[in-house]
Amino acid sequence: MPAYLVTYELNRVSSRRSTEFVGHAQIFGWSPWVDVAPYGLLKLPNSALHGNFIDRNVAMDAFKRAVQAANRGWRDRMAVNKWIVSDYSVTTFQTNDVQAYRQLSH
Repeated sequence: MPAYLVTYELNRVSSRRSTEFVGHAQIFGWSPWVDVAPYGLLKLPNSALHGNFIDRNVAMDAFKRAVQAANRGWRDRMAVNKWIVSDYSVTTFQTNDVQAYRQLSH
């Protein structure tokens, strides 16, 4: 299945709500980690997720459903100001994650 990245901007959320949102996103197929073979899993920045879906429409729907699920039961609703879903392939990459960089350079 094709891989996708989503980056997003949440409005008015505490770190608890942000963490809860990522948990819901994982239920719908998104992950805060990306598997960069042969190096293993790398943690994405806090406002980015990775997922494998049939197509981009399914990926966008999964993201929207995660937002809806994260808002269920809360009086003040979390707003997503901006988001973008893009195709992802590992051909080359760079990271400023020092721990990941050290693992990659050995």
